[in-house]
Amino acid sequence: MDEFKNVFTKIVEESFSYYDVDINNGENFYHAFVMGLLYSGSNNFKITSNREAGFGRYDLLMKPRNKTCNNAYIIEFKAIEENDFDKTIEKAFKQVEDKKYEAELQEYHITKIVIVFKYKEVKIEIKE
Repeated sequence: MDEFKNVFTKIVEESFSYYDVDINNGENFYHAFVMGLLYSGSNNFKITSNREAGFGRYDLLMKPRNKTCNNAYIIEFKAIEENDFDKTIEKAFKQVEDKKYEAELQEYHITKIVIVFKYKEVKIEIKE
């Protein structure tokens, strides 16, 4: 996960345009970029986007394709709110938990990943 954070941050800094990731539309850009990155790099996970689960709709979900893997991932994207990364991260994790996005993943070890951005500045937090 640390390598993912480092590589992701480097890609954003070196490749993204400030205009690609503005506060109003950036969430869609980040979402599509990460989905493409994950989809192209993994045959081991089924990756789904914006599907209903629990009482809401998650951004991205990664579920193992075979039964030998017991890890699943929920990824939530948020544009920074009130210029406060920590508050926005906390709010995103609360959303994932309150909306019970993990409803279809009960048999897996679930990792929740929150990606909060302010234009090209990105913070990634992970909860097991």
